[in-house]
Amino acid sequence: MQCTQCGSEQTQRLEVIYEQGTTTIRTQSTSVGAAGNGNFGAGTATTTTSGIQQTKLASRAAPPQRKSKVGGVCLLLLGILLGWMGIGNSGWLLLLGGVALAGGFLLLQRAATYNRDVFPPLYRQWQASWLCHRCGCIYQYGQH
Repeated sequence: MQCTQCGSEQTQRLEVIYEQGTTTIRTQSTSVGAAGNGNFGAGTATTTTSGIQQTKLASRAAPPQRKSKVGGVCLLLLGILLGWMGIGNSGWLLLLGGVALAGGFLLLQRAATYNRDVFPPLYRQWQASWLCHRCGCIYQYGQH
C-alpha cells in the first residue's frame, strides 16, 4: 500500500497501529502487616490496579468514540430527586427538578442520535484509514 501523499510503502492501517500500541494492565498485590505496642495484630490487604498503557502513535491512531449517556442519566436522576424533595416543600426544587429532567432527556437524545447517525460512518472511515510512517499522512483506502 503506497502513501497517497509521498508514495512511500512504509504504511500501516490505523486499526493495527492502535491494537499493537494499546495494552490493558491489571495487577494485584497482597500486603501483610503486623502491629505491636502491647496489642498484637496482623492483617493482610489486597490491592488491585488496572488501566491502559498506550503509545503516542496508538493514541493518534485511536478509533472515534461513541458519546456517553452517563451525563444524561445523572441529570435524570438528579431531576427525579429534586422533584421528589420539592413535593410539598418548594416550588424552586420542583422547577430545578424539571429543568434537570429536560436537560437529561436532551443529553440522552443527542448521544443516541450521534451514536446512531454520526458514529458509524466515522468508524468505517477509521477502519479504512492508513498512516504513512515516512511523512505522517493519514489517508483512506477503500471501505469495509
